[in-house]
Amino acid sequence: MIAHNPRISARLAIPDSVMLAGLFPANNRWATGLLCRLLRIRIEAAGVTVKSADFAFQLNNSFFLFTVEKRPAGPALAAVQEELAAVGLKAWAQIAWHDVNELVWRIYYPDSGIFLLPSPEEFEAESRLVSEQQEAIQKLQQ
Repeated sequence: MIAHNPRISARLAIPDSVMLAGLFPANNRWATGLLCRLLRIRIEAAGVTVKSADFAFQLNNSFFLFTVEKRPAGPALAAVQEELAAVGLKAWAQIAWHDVNELVWRIYYPDSGIFLLPSPEEFEAESRLVSEQQEAIQKLQQ
């Protein structure tokens, strides 16, 4: 049997709202990267080594995936939940862990629900969009 490192994930689903637009502007991918870095630091501060940290999509619909070394992943999950609460994002968050025995994602927060991973097509579209944006930035910098 191959031993897999635990994986945990978080998703944000901040609704489109005129009242929230000033705090959570659309298409803010910069904030997604910053939040991923913050969550990684918070997980490691809880004594859990993060082997990889990945993120995708704009903050309002962001996805984060962390591979950690510690089993069970409970301390890492708790750290993510606490940090999302501290920065005011917990109300729009889902946090899950990958059950390697049953090959399903289990919800940690909220207490129930279905954790939907982004589809390969969504990741591909996001990759294309980010590549196009990076090319445009490089052209502006020349």
